[in-house]
Amino acid sequence: MRTVRIHADDFGLCKARDRGILELARKGRISAASLVVNGPNAESAVAAARDAGLALGLHINLTEGIPLCDKVHAHVLCGGPYDDGSGEAHYALPPLAGAGPPRLCGKMGLRKLLARDPRVAEACAAEVHAQMDRFIEMVGDTPVHIDGHQHVHILPELVECVAVVAATAQVAHVRVPAAPPPHGEQRTAFLAQVARLAVLARPTFILHGLATSAVFIGLDEMGISLAGDRIEQVLRSTPLCASTAELMVHPGYPAHEWDIFNADAARSHELDVLGNGDIEDAIRRAHWSVLCTRSVHSTERAESSARSPGDAQHPSATCECGLDIRVREGWIRCRNAAEHRDGNSANVCADEERDASRAVASMPLHGKRILFLGRGTRATGNQTTAERLCAHFTALGATTVCVDTGALSHLDAKMLATSMRRMEDDNRPSLVVALHALHGGQLAQYATAPVVVILGGTDVNEPLPDTAAQCIVRSVLARAVAVVAFSPSMTRAAKDLGARPETVRLIPQAAPCVEPLLPPPASAGCLQAHALLPSRAKCALLIASYRPVKEPMYLVSEWRQLHARMPDVWLVIVGAVLDHAVATAAAQSAAQDESGIRALAAVSPPVLRAFLRDAFCLVNTSRSEGQCGCILEAFVAGCPVVARACDGNAEIVRDGETGLLFASPADAVAAIERLACGDRLCSHVVEQARAYARSYHDSEQERGAYRALLTSVCASSGNAP
Repeated sequence: MRTVRIHADDFGLCKARDRGILELARKGRISAASLVVNGPNAESAVAAARDAGLALGLHINLTEGIPLCDKVHAHVLCGGPYDDGSGEAHYALPPLAGAGPPRLCGKMGLRKLLARDPRVAEACAAEVHAQMDRFIEMVGDTPVHIDGHQHVHILPELVECVAVVAATAQVAHVRVPAAPPPHGEQRTAFLAQVARLAVLARPTFILHGLATSAVFIGLDEMGISLAGDRIEQVLRSTPLCASTAELMVHPGYPAHEWDIFNADAARSHELDVLGNGDIEDAIRRAHWSVLCTRSVHSTERAESSARSPGDAQHPSATCECGLDIRVREGWIRCRNAAEHRDGNSANVCADEERDASRAVASMPLHGKRILFLGRGTRATGNQTTAERLCAHFTALGATTVCVDTGALSHLDAKMLATSMRRMEDDNRPSLVVALHALHGGQLAQYATAPVVVILGGTDVNEPLPDTAAQCIVRSVLARAVAVVAFSPSMTRAAKDLGARPETVRLIPQAAPCVEPLLPPPASAGCLQAHALLPSRAKCALLIASYRPVKEPMYLVSEWRQLHARMPDVWLVIVGAVLDHAVATAAAQSAAQDESGIRALAAVSPPVLRAFLRDAFCLVNTSRSEGQCGCILEAFVAGCPVVARACDGNAEIVRDGETGLLFASPADAVAAIERLACGDRLCSHVVEQARAYARSYHDSEQERGAYRALLTSVCASSGNAP
C-alpha cells in the first residue's frame, strides 16, 4: 500500500496551535507532530502528546526564539560580532537593541550569517546537538522523524551535521521538501530555493542510512491552498515506483503569539480541512492511505514486547540479570542498562558485554559498510529479497545502508555518486550491492567501491525498455566483481549480457522460512473474508503485482468457464499496483460475479501467509520469473503450486513432483480443477515441494553462500576483514 505521512509542524510554539494539533491527533487525522523544543509551550505540549498517543519528531529551529546551546555558540547564532582577522569587530547583521536574552535572527538572517560569518556553521551544529539532547530529555525517546523550521535542515552548510545527528540517534525518517512546482504556478524565490536545496540534500541523508519520502507535498499546498482535490491531483500524478509521501501541514487555532504566521487565518483553514476528513478522503480516492503512527512511548513498548523477525537473526547473549544484549550493525544494545549499575550484576553484565564485543569483532564482515541499492516498492518480490539479504549482511557484522533507487532521478544518482567519491575513507562504502542490474545498476554504475550485482529477473529475462537501459545493464554487469544469479537460466542470461563468466555465482533464493509459519487456526477463512466470499468458497490464490510481466489476467476467459461449472471455485489476485492499466482491467473483471475473480490490493506478510493456508492452490501466470519467492513460500506452507512453464518456474516446479506446470490457459484451468476436486496428487506434490525447499532453499545455506562470496570480494579488493 502506498502511504502518506501527515506531519503537523510547529508543535510547542503556542497553546492555541497545540490545541488544534492535538484535536487532529485524537481524531487520527495526522501521523505525527514536529516539536519545537525551544518553543514557549514545549513542555506542556509533550505531556499532552503523550496522553493523546501522538508521535513526535524534532522540528530543528535555528531562526526564531532563544537558542539552547552554550553561551559562546549562542552569541554567534544571534549575530554577535566577529573578528575577520583585522582585529576589529564586525557584525554579519545589524546588532539588535533592547534588553533580554539574545534571540535567533530569522530565516533570512540565518542565511546571511552563514554566508558572512565563518563561525556560524559550527554554532548551528552545536544548537542541533543541543536540541536533540533536549528532545530526548523531554520526550524520553529519539524523534520518529526530523525536519527543519523554515527548512533550515537542508541548508548546504548544515545538511551533513543534521544527517550525522539523525543517524547517530537512529532517527527513522528525515524530511526532504523536494517537489516540482504545479503546472502554470509561480513560486516565491524562497520556496524555489528550498526545492532546489532539497534535491541536493537528499543524497547526503540517504548515504547516512536515513529514510526519506519519495514524494513531498506542502510547499505549494499549505495554508489556504490546502484542499482535498489538490492533494488528490498531486498523488495521482506521482510515478508508480513512488510508495511513500509526506504532507507538511501547519494547522491550529490562530493566536497572536510568537509570530504573524501563527495569527494567520490559514491556520484554522488547515485545521478545518484536516479535521473534517477532506484530506484523508482525497488520499484514499488517489489509492493511497494515511500512515497513522502511534506515540513513541507506545511504539517502544510494542517493540520491546515482541521481537521482529530480523532480530532473531542477530547473534545475542543474555546476562544473568536477564537482559538481552543484542549485536546489531557492530554495536551492542542493552535493553535496560540502568539495571546494570549495582554491584555484582554490573560486573556480570560487563563480562557479557565484553564477550559480545569479541563476538562482533569475530564476524566475517565486521567493520564493513555495505551500500545496498534497489527499489523499495512495498509488497514486491524485490523488496522481500532485499529485506532478507540485508538481514544476512547485518548478521555477518556489516553495517548496511539501504538506498531506494526508485525515489531517485537520474540527476540524483549522479549527485549521489559525487557524494560517495567525496566521502572520507572511513565513511566510504567498502562494497556496493545492487539488487537488479537496471534498478540498482543505474546508481551502481557510478560507484567507486567494488560492485556486486544480484540479478532480479526482469533485468535479464525481459527486453530492456530502451538503449539507455541496455547500456546501464551491460556496463554494470561488465564491471561487477561478482554477479549473483538465482538459477541456471539467469546465469546464462547474465553471461549473454556481458557479465564475465568467472564473476557469475549461482546462489538460489532462500524460502522465507524452513517450517510453516502460519497464523493460528482461529483466523481460518481470512482469504474468503478479504475477498468478500462465503466461507465455503474454494480459492485459488494468484500473488502478483499488477504489471504486464506478471499477466494476472492470463486465465480470465477460461476461468469464467470453470466458474460456471464450479460456482464455489474462485480466483483471488493479490498484489501491489505497479501498472494502473493492468490493475484497472483486473478490477473490471472482479466487478463481474460471473467471472469468478476477485482482485485485492497488497497485504502484509502475515496476512499473505494466512491466504496461503486458506487457498487450495497457488497460481503463477508470469511470462518470466527470476526465482519466485511466493512459490518457495507456498512450498514450505504446504500449498500446492500451479505455475506457468517459463524458465524460472520450470527450474523449481517439477511437473507432477513439486507442483504442476502449464503452457496455456486451458492447461492451467485443467490442473487447477484437478486440485479443486481433491486429486490424490495433491498430497504427493505438497510433500515433495516441502522437502525440496528444505534441501535447496534453506536460509542458512543462503547466508553461508553470501558470507563466502562477500569475504572473498573484500579480500580480493584489499578490504579484507
